[in-house]
Amino acid sequence: MKTIIFADYAAALSQRKAALGIEAPANDGARRTPEKRTLLQELDDRQRAIGQQPVFQARY
Repeated sequence: MKTIIFADYAAALSQRKAALGIEAPANDGARRTPEKRTLLQELDDRQRAIGQQPVFQARY
């Protein structure tokens, strides 16, 4: 089993996307369920409560 460091993987993925000219628009969250919106808000609140920025930018 290979261990993957997420930060390294994300950087490599960004480089590949840039090389290919792939730009993905941000998800506007228009079709998100109320449950998913609540979950994203709770995750955001927990990160901020411990003094960290959320690991993602969500629109909820």
